[in-house]
Amino acid sequence: MLENTLGQLKALADNSDPTFTDPPNIRLLTAPLPNSIADPNFFDLTPNDDVFQLANGILRNFPGGLRALAGNDFIRGSGAAELMNGNSGQDTLIGGCGRDTIRGGQDFDIIYGECANDILNGNQGDDYAYGGTGDDFIRGGQGRDALVGNSGNDTLIGDAGIDRLWGNEGADL
Repeated sequence: MLENTLGQLKALADNSDPTFTDPPNIRLLTAPLPNSIADPNFFDLTPNDDVFQLANGILRNFPGGLRALAGNDFIRGSGAAELMNGNSGQDTLIGGCGRDTIRGGQDFDIIYGECANDILNGNQGDDYAYGGTGDDFIRGGQGRDALVGNSGNDTLIGDAGIDRLWGNEGADL
């Protein structure tokens, strides 16, 4: 199973400029979900498989940022700076063009900073983190991770586990 995961990570990392096709059922999220009221610091998603595009500035009143719950979530950020937190499930978190901070969760996650200077952290599980353009800070966390800096002067830290790191263009650490 782990070898298959490493194969998936390698295939993702070999594509120096991945593109993500939005699922056909992606919805623009313009207001908090009813369950977000439970903790005013977080914009909570549902415990299901969520598929959302964030409206620009929707997370401004939530200092803890977006928090995925259970489920395999696909979240695409906006042009604003956003804080997104994965949780259980295989999440795909795409930052957009703001200075984003994106944290994976407990399982295999795909984290994509896109443009700007982003902070990406895989946390637990085998993760794929791609910085995109800008000077990114990318940390793998626990598990077998694939970290790709792309253009810009990136900092890549593998952390625990057997990780693969690609700096690509720029003066990377």
